Amino acid sequence: MYQDILQILNRNAAWIQWNLLLAFIPLLLSFYLFKPTQGLGLRWLTAFLTGILAALSLPSITAIVKILLEQASLLYLIFGLLITSGIAGVDSLCFPGRSRSTMWWFGCIFFILFLPNAPYLLTDIIHLIEDIRQTRSIWVLTLFAIPLYMVVLGLGFAAYTVSLVNVSSYLKAQQLSRWILPTEWTIHLLSAIGICLGRFERFNSWDIFTNPRPVIRQLLDYFTNPYDWLIIGISFLILMALYSLTKFIIQSVAIAHDIRVTQ
Repeated sequence: MYQDILQILNRNAAWIQWNLLLAFIPLLLSFYLFKPTQGLGLRWLTAFLTGILAALSLPSITAIVKILLEQASLLYLIFGLLITSGIAGVDSLCFPGRSRSTMWWFGCIFFILFLPNAPYLLTDIIHLIEDIRQTRSIWVLTLFAIPLYMVVLGLGFAAYTVSLVNVSSYLKAQQLSRWILPTEWTIHLLSAIGICLGRFERFNSWDIFTNPRPVIRQLLDYFTNPYDWLIIGISFLILMALYSLTKFIIQSVAIAHDIRVTQ
């Protein structure tokens, strides 16, 4: 039994810590970009867990930074900065009293690029098939493997949900409540596309900077292939349904906690 547990951990530890790190990055960003009035403890917990995961994934981070330095074109970076500056300029014209800085918009774009990594964890359920094939003990599967997957997948989607809740809180604070639903749907759609790019095409969030042409080419192919849009549409509906359910659970727990504290 213990040998089966060790084998499961050996097979899955690398992708679990890496994918959780990528899921927690946009969550951590959401606390600093959108500054929700509540959840200070959750912010520090997220920072602590992200730091631990980053330390465990240091070899992978080092390799990616090396790739970024070797492959990233200065032209792409300048182009991205110009686009971000343009967005910030339009923002200052449309909302002169509450405009955001260029760095805020750059962080927001970074947030959007990395956010699909959180719900992407749901697709890692495919690793469970390999564990079922190779694990001899049904008790190890039911009492260890399956709960492990549920915790990891749950953490990933909770990170996605809380990130979007922080976005909604920010829009409310900016008196833009009417934009909450369109923003959530847009993010669901972008995340569904990002999940498909990651799971089926094996792109990463940073490929838009290091190797943008294949990413853009694949996005253009999606517009001409009805089958791809069927997959994206199903992913969008799943994200929307799971987000609504998870948001309801989180808000119910928060309300129950507030009631308990005030009593």
